[in-house]
Amino acid sequence: MYNTVFNKKGISMIEVALAIFILMVGIVGVISIQSQSWRTTRTSDYQGRAAQILSKELEDNQAQIMNCCLALPVSGTETVYSSGGSSSVSATVLDVPFTVQTTITNIATGIWNVKAKVTWTGNTTGISETRTVSTQESFRSPASCTCAH
Repeated sequence: MYNTVFNKKGISMIEVALAIFILMVGIVGVISIQSQSWRTTRTSDYQGRAAQILSKELEDNQAQIMNCCLALPVSGTETVYSSGGSSSVSATVLDVPFTVQTTITNIATGIWNVKAKVTWTGNTTGISETRTVSTQESFRSPASCTCAH
């Protein structure tokens, strides 16, 4: 009984056709999600670059406010490239322009709110963060200066 089942050698044309069909369904499935994965990768890349620019903007303004010897940073909008250049610097080939909008408001004596928002082409919502910063005596440099703010 077992000899008749296992006598056949090789695979039949029906099995080959079925294997090719299953393989093609898998390949078409992978190809169909490729564009979606590229969009997701691009969005993730832009958000990562924007987060880096946002963090740098907040830290730079915070350092400038904490040292009362320096003039207060000004609110405004600027185009920044993820490579670190500004709108006055030519962009590199794969660089993306980001728009940084900074708003600095005085909420009390020696205390400021720094709000930064970073947007890019195709995303007008962008990402934003607000930081409350105060002047710090230990950051006064040089020590003999008079406070500018």
